[in-house]
Amino acid sequence: VCHGFMAFQDTVKHYTIQLAELGYIDPFEEIKSYSGQVLIVHGTADKIVNLDYSRRAVETYKRTTPEGMDAENRVRFHIIEGGAHMFSKQHDVIAMEYLMEFARQ
Repeated sequence: VCHGFMAFQDTVKHYTIQLAELGYIDPFEEIKSYSGQVLIVHGTADKIVNLDYSRRAVETYKRTTPEGMDAENRVRFHIIEGGAHMFSKQHDVIAMEYLMEFARQ
C-alpha cells in the first residue's frame, strides 16, 4: 500500500490495518526467510513505528536463525534513547557507530 504525492502514511494507514487484519500483510512472516546477519536500530521517541515492532522482529529473526549460526549473535539490536523516526544529528552519530560496529563483525 503506497501513498501518493503530497500525502503521507496516515492517509493510507486504515487500508493497511484492514489488510493486516484480513491476513494479507504480515511483515514478520516475510522476514522469516532472510538468513543473514541483522542490525536493528530504533529510537525510543519514534512516533511512527512502535518500538515493539523492532522487538518482535528481533525475536522473529532469532527463532528463524539458520542451523549453524548463533541466534544471539545473529541480530544486533540497539535502542537509542530519545531517538525519533528520523534521527537528529546527535542520534544519527550514535546510529552510525552501531552501523560501523556491525560492519566490522
